[in-house]
Amino acid sequence: MPVAHSEYQFTSAGDDTILTNVTRYASPAQRDQVIEMGVEAGVTQTLSRLDAYLASLA
Repeated sequence: MPVAHSEYQFTSAGDDTILTNVTRYASPAQRDQVIEMGVEAGVTQTLSRLDAYLASLA
């Protein structure tokens, strides 16, 4: 499995928070391999759970 280097930035935007995620791979081929493995769906599910958890704290 290719190694990813991810950076997450949380920025306040009034009552909202903007999450910016940048993930880098050593090559486009490694990135494509991870995309083919379904990483986008997994990240979307994880961020949806984070959103629901944070909403439960309010």
